[in-house]
Amino acid sequence: MSRVHASLRWCAALVLVGTAVGGLPGSAGAAPANPLTVRLSAGLRAQTPDLKQVTVTALHPGTQAMVRAVVTNTGAVPLDRADVRFRFPADGTLRFTSLVGDPAAATCTTRSATSTVCTVTGLAPGEKRTVAVYARVSGPTSGTSCARAAVSPDRTTVPEVVSTTSCISRTGWPKTDTGTGFAVGDRVHDLTLVDERGKVARLSDYRGSYLQLDFSGAWCPASMEQAVQDSAEIAALGDALGAPVRLLTVLVDGSMSQRQSTATNAQAWRTKFKLPTHVLATQADKRLEALQQQLAYTPGSEAVGFPTNVFVTPRGRIFHIRMGRGEPGDTTAIFQSRLPGRA
Repeated sequence: MSRVHASLRWCAALVLVGTAVGGLPGSAGAAPANPLTVRLSAGLRAQTPDLKQVTVTALHPGTQAMVRAVVTNTGAVPLDRADVRFRFPADGTLRFTSLVGDPAAATCTTRSATSTVCTVTGLAPGEKRTVAVYARVSGPTSGTSCARAAVSPDRTTVPEVVSTTSCISRTGWPKTDTGTGFAVGDRVHDLTLVDERGKVARLSDYRGSYLQLDFSGAWCPASMEQAVQDSAEIAALGDALGAPVRLLTVLVDGSMSQRQSTATNAQAWRTKFKLPTHVLATQADKRLEALQQQLAYTPGSEAVGFPTNVFVTPRGRIFHIRMGRGEPGDTTAIFQSRLPGRA
């Protein structure tokens, strides 16, 4: 599923929420036992171009994991609500940032740094519902971080049913990577993918140029509008800043949400928008590095959006981050006024 924001400034990739049987009216009353079951998974997922599932549980600190709880009503009567309590480690190495998907599908409240409760309504007998949240990974570049989930139709009268533990492992960057983080002032991390020719391409290949690093989806209208608008603005800038200014697009998604892009998608994108710079595809990205980086640049908000733009100096320093397509002239203004020493 995907959702396009009304302003067409960004597109949000969503998780399919349950079987969509719909919320049925009526109350189950005070049940003597909990009729709910829960199954938990943590990590990142994507679909390859040949429709295989890729699941990654080794994530870099600074990125975000998706934690999914699949809740099933095993009872014979509909339930008005189900509360899902996500429990995160006390050491803060995995902590809630946002609900994944349509905010109307569930309501989440943060009870503490280590516990977040999300409520869904209207579970029919036998219905399954997926509730997913993003959790920020932090801490050292080794070790594991684990989450649990508990469910109940009424936490005040019915005992919670607790899931098994689901964990991600924290992993470091290659020794050749000189990146320091994902915030303004940090040195950008490298990224190795393939371009529209099927050749290996690296973000570090563009060191020495001002760079607008664009994480986009080929299906996203806002990304398409940005490609037209920003490519023209960057062409107009030329070498006016003392070094070339380039737009480098990473197609995280191809023609469908959460499906990796191909070199063919990248070639079509470059041709359609007449881009002078190569376009990168994720078809060989087995560790979902592009998705990890995009999530790392995304603040705690309702969804991960396309396009996500990271503006980088010739020496690899991040000087601005923009979520969504800017208004006409915005990209030009960012390069002219937000560079260190120019503000």
